[in-house]
Amino acid sequence: MIIYDYKTSLSLQDCTGHFQNAFGRKAARVSTVKRWYAEFDRGHVSLHDEISEVRPSTAITEENDATVRHLIEENWHITYEEIRGRLEIGMSQIQKILHQYLKVPKLCCRWILHELTLEHKRRGVEI
Repeated sequence: MIIYDYKTSLSLQDCTGHFQNAFGRKAARVSTVKRWYAEFDRGHVSLHDEISEVRPSTAITEENDATVRHLIEENWHITYEEIRGRLEIGMSQIQKILHQYLKVPKLCCRWILHELTLEHKRRGVEI
């Protein structure tokens, strides 16, 4: 609505009045409409977010995923700090590998893989 009102040369006050008529108490504040008008005046009339140059992650790789999986399979009680010491990557990257890529929750102080091998099941029974 704001961009339409701006492009039809409606004043800031009239645009705010349209919002209040349409949405009542849930209408955008005058300061919000003013900020958008200022953006449009600067030439930013796109409704899409601008592409930001985010540095690609170099820590989340297939090699690191495989290494973390191997470490968990070797020792279910491994800690974040021990994984961090082996891979020398940041804690947030380790958490992403564990939770988003490997999808392993931590239960009772040990990591549980979703796909347990027969050896893991046998060791679980022995314990």
